Amino acid sequence: MQHHLVSAGYQRNFGTPDRRLDIVDARTGEVIQERRAIRNNWRQEHWHSVFDPSTGAVDTSLEEVFSKIESKALDAIRHVRIGQLTPDQAGAVINLFAIHLARSEMLRPWSDELSERELPGIIQELSSSPRAIALFEREYGRLPNAGELEAIAQRISDQRTVSGEWRRDTIARNHDGVVERLQALHIQIIEVDSDLPGLVLGDVPVVHANLADGRFGYRDRLAIGDAELIMGPLTRRVLICFSATPDAHVRIATKRKLHAVLNLLIRASVREIGCHPDDRLNLQRVCRNPPPLGRP
Repeated sequence: MQHHLVSAGYQRNFGTPDRRLDIVDARTGEVIQERRAIRNNWRQEHWHSVFDPSTGAVDTSLEEVFSKIESKALDAIRHVRIGQLTPDQAGAVINLFAIHLARSEMLRPWSDELSERELPGIIQELSSSPRAIALFEREYGRLPNAGELEAIAQRISDQRTVSGEWRRDTIARNHDGVVERLQALHIQIIEVDSDLPGLVLGDVPVVHANLADGRFGYRDRLAIGDAELIMGPLTRRVLICFSATPDAHVRIATKRKLHAVLNLLIRASVREIGCHPDDRLNLQRVCRNPPPLGRP
């Protein structure tokens, strides 16, 4: 089963009527592919799936949950404009951003690093807990031998790693944590004038960054709680920023301001940027000659 890391419905907000995007290298501005079909874009096989090694069964329940949430969110965000943001639309934006941050290709290696570092301590704590000892004694009618509980905990941990359960649970926790964080912030709507080129969508569509030290996203091991900037485009003409204090909604009317936003979207991306064909030349210019980093 192919899972989109950037949902097809989200990509359609930036593509052609026949659901295609031009794809540009985020670092060089070179064209990777013209009019790539959205259905084939930014997908990974069984990205969120859990496998049972003994039976071969595949659990895709997390992706199914995400897809249901996302479908409702995408219907709502297409109507977000300055002066038009209902509580339901605000919730939809938060869910859309949280799902895409949780799906991020860059979250996986970082979560694997954290697991490798933290699991030995977790196993040791579990194997010495009074509750674990009591459960063992109830099951086997005796106290565990030295190291026996630790071996059981290690075996369970290994099974969860092989099946993908650890990763799936990390993704789900990340989503919930991002929702909680974003709910505490204010939403600023930024619109782009229709006579300017449009916004673009990266393979990491939601930017979270610390501009002071130039760190972008999970790639640079930046947690959501440490980001000074959280933003992402909804459509070719609408961008959302989250902030600790209310900021006035604004309209981008100059290429200079638009290029500052595009530069942030480009920097947050790992490899590729997708755009409407009409916006490609402008995107390539910004990739090749980026302006100084700054808030939109």
